[in-house]
Amino acid sequence: MPACSIAGWFTLNTTRLCVQNCPTPFFADPVTSDCAYFCQINQPYFADNHTRTCSPTCPNVTVGAATIPTYADPSTRTCVWKCPANPALYGHNATNLCLKKCPLPTYGDSDTRVCLQTCFFNISVGGLMQYTYA
Repeated sequence: MPACSIAGWFTLNTTRLCVQNCPTPFFADPVTSDCAYFCQINQPYFADNHTRTCSPTCPNVTVGAATIPTYADPSTRTCVWKCPANPALYGHNATNLCLKKCPLPTYGDSDTRVCLQTCFFNISVGGLMQYTYA
């Protein structure tokens, strides 16, 4: 099937139609102009579940009154809420990237999987008291 001739539209091969927004489980691929199951691993894009697009960056998402970052996970090429423990990566809030090593003056917290500047002590999380050490 030929590519859609309208800029910003994507070919949905399952229906053979051109669409502006790719439905779940597809992502809008800006390289091929197709709705794809995965973003291309040889391109600098991450699958963003919020926008259903292959995006060069991962967004902050508003949930209720809170703004929550998503992080670009290079191990899966997806935008994630929490960076993985295997491989060990940590979310850097300034860039929304999952990093192997947090930049100074931060450290990688193995509980939250985020780069933090300060430790938390005696905080209740899920009814359990949490303590961290740099």
